[in-house]
Amino acid sequence: MKNNCRQRFVCPALFHRNPNAGLGGALFVAQDNGSLSLVDCFFKNNSAFQGGAFYGQIESHILVIQNCSFYNNMATNYGGALFFHSISVTLVKCNFHGNSCPKAGAIGFTGVANKLLLVGCKIVRTNAEVNDTHHTRYMSAVTISTEKLDIQHCIFHDNVGSGLLMVETKGIISNCSFVNNTGNDAGAITSRGYSSVIVVKNTSFFYNSGSHASALFLKNQVTLVQNCLFRSKHVSKTWHVISISSKRSVSLHICGCVFWESQLPFESFVAIWSSIEDNFIHATIYFWNTFIQKDNDLFPVQQISVVNGTTTRTVSVNRVHLNEVSSQYASGELLFGHQLFYSELNMCSNTLLRY
Repeated sequence: MKNNCRQRFVCPALFHRNPNAGLGGALFVAQDNGSLSLVDCFFKNNSAFQGGAFYGQIESHILVIQNCSFYNNMATNYGGALFFHSISVTLVKCNFHGNSCPKAGAIGFTGVANKLLLVGCKIVRTNAEVNDTHHTRYMSAVTISTEKLDIQHCIFHDNVGSGLLMVETKGIISNCSFVNNTGNDAGAITSRGYSSVIVVKNTSFFYNSGSHASALFLKNQVTLVQNCLFRSKHVSKTWHVISISSKRSVSLHICGCVFWESQLPFESFVAIWSSIEDNFIHATIYFWNTFIQKDNDLFPVQQISVVNGTTTRTVSVNRVHLNEVSSQYASGELLFGHQLFYSELNMCSNTLLRY
C-alpha cells in the first residue's frame, strides 16, 4: 500500500504475507507533508528489499506507530520489519518478534536531523546473522544513524547480531534491558562514529555476548554510562564487558555502576582495544562510584585491560595524568582520572537536554 496524502491515517488492520521486491513489503509512505499514525496494527510474514513490513521516507512531519506488532517480517537489504529515511518517528509499545535482515534485523533508521523515539517496545529474537563479512559490522536488531535518539523502557532480548547499533549518533538510552543478545563486536550495544555522544542510564545488561565485549563496544567520542547493572557470561582477559576501540581519542565515563560477577578476574570488565599490535592508546576512562560485586562483596574498580593485537596487559586505574593530556596522547599512554572534563560533561548534558 502506498500513501502520499496529507490526512491522518489510523488503521487497526492486519498486513499479512505481502511480498515486494522493492521498498516496503506491506506499506510504503513517501512525500507526506502531514502526520501519519498507525495504531493496533499487525504485520506478519511480509517481505521486501528494504523495510520488510514498512518503509517510510521524506518530509513527513511525524510518524507515530503505537501498539503495533511485527512478526516474522524479512528484508534482504535493510530493515527486516521497518526502515525509515529522513523522517521523524515515534514508536510506542510495539512488539518485534522473529524479524530478519542482514542489516537492521528489526528496525533501520537514517536521518541526521530527524528524531527517533522508542518507548516501551520489545525487540525479541531478531536474526541479523550473515555470512558475508562485508555486512557483519551492520549486524543488529536495530541500526540507527541520527543526532536525535531517545530510547526508553525498551527490552532487547535473544537477538542474533547484537541488540542495538548506533552509527554517528547522539542520544540517550534509559531504563532499558538487554538480555541474552549475541553480536559481532558487542552483544548488547555497539556505537560507531567519532562525532557520537551516547548516554546510557538505568539500564541492565544480562548474559549478552560478543567478540570484543558482552555489553558495550564503543568507537564514539564520549560515552556516559550511569547507574547500570552488568552481568555477563564467557568473559575472560580477552573477552570483556565494556570495550573501547582506541584508534582515535575517545572517552568513557562510568558512574554508579555495578559489574555483578562471581568467578572472573577483576581486569576482565573494562578494556581498551586495538586490532593493531603496538598501536597508540588514545582513550580516557573515568570511574565514579563503580564497583564489582564478587562473592557477596563490593570492590571498587582498580584495574582494566589494554589489548594491542594479541597482547594484553593490565593497567591500574589509580594513575592520574589530567595535566599531561597532550604529551600522554602523543606517547600512546592511557589516561585515568577521578574528575570529569567539563567540556565532555557539557556534551552529555546537552544530549540529555534534547529530550
